[in-house]
Amino acid sequence: MIIHEQTNVYSDPSALRNAALALTYYDRAGHPETKDDLAWASPTSYRGSAKITSSSGPIKGAIDTLVSIATAQGITVTNTVSYCQYYKQSDTEPGIHRDLSTGFEPDFQPTHGAVLWISPHSNKFEFYLDEDGGDILMEKDMVENAMIIFNHNFAHRVKPASFGTDHSDSGLMLAVFMN
Repeated sequence: MIIHEQTNVYSDPSALRNAALALTYYDRAGHPETKDDLAWASPTSYRGSAKITSSSGPIKGAIDTLVSIATAQGITVTNTVSYCQYYKQSDTEPGIHRDLSTGFEPDFQPTHGAVLWISPHSNKFEFYLDEDGGDILMEKDMVENAMIIFNHNFAHRVKPASFGTDHSDSGLMLAVFMN
């Protein structure tokens, strides 16, 4: 499940949060990269940025930091796809899922994921054996500027705590999918 965890990851978390807050976020239906025929883990509560392609700035710096940490853990990283994302308050809880295909065009099948929590609101990540749920195998508290790197052999979700109404008051995170 979790291969590595670390706190105080990014050198300027305020600049990273401000850069993430300046992005545009989309729901499933409005996301510019969405494939209409793919079932999503959380179609009503998920909000995500477009794929991050910046060549500089705090978000790119944070992505580079996460990839560097993954590489230092012995993970071979050939490709990455990154998004800032959050889950808003909804009647539908975030689904238990594996990111075998992100649901965007083109498909990207990661072997590992890295999540850097950039919200001042803490939350939990849950890990399960598979998408059917059952017993939680592991639960990890996520606080601002903390990160986890995890293996995609295990299903996971962001625990539905007190999500907010938009990216400023919800569990905002930077997700880097790697293979």
